[in-house]
Amino acid sequence: MLPIVIIIAIAVAAAAIILILRSRASRNGSEQSSPARPRPDRSSTTTSTRRPDALAPFAGDGAIEDWRSELEKPGLTPQRFTMLYALGVREIDPDASVEITGPLQTKVKGSNGNELTSNLDNLWAECADTPGRRGEVLARSFNAMKTALMDDDELAEQDIATRIIPVVRDLEWIEAVEGQARERGLKGSGLVYEPLTDSLMVIYAIDFPDAMRYLQADEIPEEIERKDLRQTALMNLMRIVEPIGLAFTEIAGYVQAGGTYESSLLLLDGLWDQQQQELGGEVVATVPARHILAFCSSSSEKGIAALRELAAESVSHGSRGVSSDLFVWREGAWKKFESI
Repeated sequence: MLPIVIIIAIAVAAAAIILILRSRASRNGSEQSSPARPRPDRSSTTTSTRRPDALAPFAGDGAIEDWRSELEKPGLTPQRFTMLYALGVREIDPDASVEITGPLQTKVKGSNGNELTSNLDNLWAECADTPGRRGEVLARSFNAMKTALMDDDELAEQDIATRIIPVVRDLEWIEAVEGQARERGLKGSGLVYEPLTDSLMVIYAIDFPDAMRYLQADEIPEEIERKDLRQTALMNLMRIVEPIGLAFTEIAGYVQAGGTYESSLLLLDGLWDQQQQELGGEVVATVPARHILAFCSSSSEKGIAALRELAAESVSHGSRGVSSDLFVWREGAWKKFESI
């Protein structure tokens, strides 16, 4: 039996979910904003190099003596934030080259020659109103960046087969990533994904202690057959996440699993079969962010209204948005929920 925690109000529950974030990287270096769509985590294109003095035009208000102090000042603009991010990258990897391609957009070439294209919209969404904590947020992001820039030799030292996990994203995100790959002259992104619903996709990623990077097709270990990938990823996920808990209010419930991969738990068929029996009807759920999974009975108008409100607010203001849609567990599969 799963542990059950009783929470007083759905607003408190929703706030708690948003605040209980594991101190991991905002795992894509720049995953999704208001509502921002993320850029691909890796780029195989050739980028030009901008040295720190070439970044100055993006500062907007003068030279920077200490980027860490500047980062925490009130009134920070997206343009200046982008330059401070770039200066931070150069500090942690002096041999890296950084190109600012626009406000909240960077390209980094690591000292090992690997490249990373990032959209910082989601990072900015997390930092904009939190002076005093921005350095902590960027430190996590830099850890994610170093993970994304690992070369083949570094990856070979990792036990990838035990780190592959499933992540839920929406179709629009996938289409944006594939479109950007084509714009760079590639046939595709190289990412590994499959449909969950008409608008949700399961994309496979590699979980590291401080970050997450999306799995490339050529990184799938030889010992894992493609048909077994989801089952392997689910087994890894259950080992990685904290013990699953369910929290309930009078009208809805949500899943707790450490504040990072809750949306991935949509893939636990047994959990939703059980909840369907206990609720006495179909289960309606929302995954507005990677760390939020809320649900209720399809017969609860108040519950569904609360889920819609939570989904709209989380996608608009969260830094790890997934989908504002609701989904219903029907005949052993998730489908888009249209009623009420």
